[in-house]
Amino acid sequence: MDYQKIILSGKIVSQVQVHKSKVGEVDILEFDMTVRDSLKRDVVFPILLQGLSAEIDKNQVSEGNQALVEGKVETDPKGRFHILADTVQFESSSEEEIDRSKLLF
Repeated sequence: MDYQKIILSGKIVSQVQVHKSKVGEVDILEFDMTVRDSLKRDVVFPILLQGLSAEIDKNQVSEGNQALVEGKVETDPKGRFHILADTVQFESSSEEEIDRSKLLF
């Protein structure tokens, strides 16, 4: 049995983009996040959240804010990867958490 889970804590470094899925039924939120590695280099991870309502407070999901992301790595047919987030917690508000599993339609 294979299993994967990734937990990242870092800074949002791109403008947050919200759009509909190709079928147009599910909201998708995308942003890039940097995490500092052991050599003190910033590594960029593309983050995707699916099924979120459009009422997300963009002040919490904005460039420069800290975030804690739990999810899994996915790749597309061209070999590019992104993190499909299950949970995102914004460190600017310790009580504010988005759990994708509860928001899917």
